[in-house]
Amino acid sequence: MITTLSVKQMPVVDRLLDCALPTLYVDRTPGPDMVGVGGTCFAVRYRTRTLLVTAAHVVQGHPVPSLAVPTSFERELECVGFDRVVYADAADDGEREDVAVLVPSTVPVFDPAFVKV
Repeated sequence: MITTLSVKQMPVVDRLLDCALPTLYVDRTPGPDMVGVGGTCFAVRYRTRTLLVTAAHVVQGHPVPSLAVPTSFERELECVGFDRVVYADAADDGEREDVAVLVPSTVPVFDPAFVKV
């Protein structure tokens, strides 16, 4: 586990922070959508797919249809939704890593003004 960062590592840390996206909970009950921020995630390319990685505790207990990640903040908030959430398998000792992969229901297209690539 890394407990300290050197000055040389700070540009890398800054770059990683530029990649963080909010993980939203959207209440889609009748009436206007109510949005809350639950944590952050980041997009990764795996083969031909874009997946979003977050901490499992951010999404556990929330129905998949209520999860969203913004792709643009133009005139209105545009988000990608998800088909499913994949959690890490439990280790031999029964402990599970705090990692979840969000599988988008459509191919996310991120606004370059909003998401730095």
